Amino acid sequence: MISNHSVARHPTPKPIFINEDIIGSDLWKTLIAMDFDYDPVTSKYTVTSPVVAKNGFKVDLEKSGDIFVSGYITEVASMIPFYGIAELKETLRLYHSKGEFADLGSLRTTAVTNYITNEAVRIVQQNPRPPDLKDIKEWIDTWQTCLKHLPPQCLHCNDIFVPIYHIKEDFLQP
Repeated sequence: MISNHSVARHPTPKPIFINEDIIGSDLWKTLIAMDFDYDPVTSKYTVTSPVVAKNGFKVDLEKSGDIFVSGYITEVASMIPFYGIAELKETLRLYHSKGEFADLGSLRTTAVTNYITNEAVRIVQQNPRPPDLKDIKEWIDTWQTCLKHLPPQCLHCNDIFVPIYHIKEDFLQP
């Protein structure tokens, strides 16, 4: 989940202004070097890099001549409160320090890592517990009892029940 999940976004009530002075020269250079798409209708460049997009940001950049002069954070992570410039800077710092070939999982901010961890725990808690060994043995015995009148192989000539072995725990310990 941490290495491929896209954090859901929602529009900011008011776009958050950013420029080189606000986020710093090195981070600004990192941001404008990322992949982006140009929208001729709005004359804006939207950063499409997965590092920014999957971390819950939509950033639009504006040019003056051939130079990017400013930008706006127009969407932020919807499930993380107080998500903004500080988290964008953290994302860019990670990207700047680890390089463009780093795994997305290593480019997650603290807030995103905590969110994904909490979501993973919530998903696990919602799922039923795995069956224990006693339940599994009971199911297999029931199936074998109820299905013993059938041939041992299916119409594809494969065994219906293959041998199942239980390795005792004391056997596994050194």
